[in-house]
Amino acid sequence: MSMATLEHPKHVDLLLQMVDRFLQMEKEQVLEAEGVRLHPSEIHLLLFLDARPAANATEIADRFSITKGAVSQTLARLESKGVLVRRRREETPTEISIELTGKGKILMDRALEIKAAAEARFDRLFSGLSVAEREAVVRFLEMVNEG
Repeated sequence: MSMATLEHPKHVDLLLQMVDRFLQMEKEQVLEAEGVRLHPSEIHLLLFLDARPAANATEIADRFSITKGAVSQTLARLESKGVLVRRRREETPTEISIELTGKGKILMDRALEIKAAAEARFDRLFSGLSVAEREAVVRFLEMVNEG
């Protein structure tokens, strides 16, 4: 078998490099404020709750492809750090509602700032592409996310 057959096409190599870069960025992403240190899974959960404040554990688990137990553990960590408070919902006692504390609101604001900076960086990259190129990128990313 020749060496050429073992090489990935350029687009596959670029995609794998991008995934590696995102994974490295993810490892480095730690948010510290108000004496609290949040790790990526906690930051992602907070940002999801900002977008979907009434989400239940099942919705969160589905979004991140994790178990409801993992969601519960992350919420418990955030609660122990003083970021949020969990309460039983009156209308559905088997579910909880989540409320950010004052510290949690400050951390959420910082997380939203980081997210906005990342979105601005991607917007700058996309602005150099034609509409057709942007649509192709979006279609590709949708296919990747569908698995």
